[in-house]
Amino acid sequence: MLDIMRYQFRQLLRSRTALLLFFLVFAVFFVLLFLTTANYGEPRDFMTAVLPKTLPFIAVFSSALPGIYIGIACGDDLADKTINHELTAGRSRAASLLGRAVPALIFVPLMTAALCGLPFVLYGILYGAGDTIPLSAIALRFLLMLFPLMRLSAFFILLIFVVKKQIVSIVSVMVITPIALSATSSSSTSVLLATCRRVHGMLSISDFINLSIFDSWRTYDLKLNEYYTYYPELPASQIALTVICSLVMTAVYLLLSYHYFHVDDMN
Repeated sequence: MLDIMRYQFRQLLRSRTALLLFFLVFAVFFVLLFLTTANYGEPRDFMTAVLPKTLPFIAVFSSALPGIYIGIACGDDLADKTINHELTAGRSRAASLLGRAVPALIFVPLMTAALCGLPFVLYGILYGAGDTIPLSAIALRFLLMLFPLMRLSAFFILLIFVVKKQIVSIVSVMVITPIALSATSSSSTSVLLATCRRVHGMLSISDFINLSIFDSWRTYDLKLNEYYTYYPELPASQIALTVICSLVMTAVYLLLSYHYFHVDDMN
């Protein structure tokens, strides 16, 4: 199994499709960040001032990336029958599944979180970080984002091994983004999505995006200039639910994936 994992890591790091997607998405996110923070001739705000306003928008579209990356990480070997050849050669089904699932569960959350954070890193290098929000609070949120992203990736692994079609993971992007938008919209008419927005840990997408949203208050001066005050701290209950629910559901998805793969005839 370890040799399969090493090969998968090398394949993911050298995949032209994965690398091209990474740089294209990074460029799009940074251009959007650059354009939406223009102050019409005035000096640009510091990174920590623009991050809470734009990170939720970037997180919504980033929630679709695990579906694409899992399609690349796990779908290729199902499409070209590589897994079938491994099983014929005597590999166990557990080794074939975990040899792909474990690298994907490490690579995909890290890649997605990096695409959310690196545009702000570059912006901070160009225009300064500032101190509107402590960097430690931002780092904690990005660290916690890895857990719902891992849970979401595990769901796509299950989907890939059940359907055995790479395209199903990629096409799901068209479903994920509207769900992500609805899950974070205060005007959502869906009772389920509204509940997911309030109760952390119920839905990996809403949990991921909720971590990008900072509580804020607006104040005005005599000239009606608007000022934001942010409360960056996270309740301990939210942190616990994010970590526990993500780990539990990731394990459940992997067990379901193995159960289905174990009894599948792999035709």
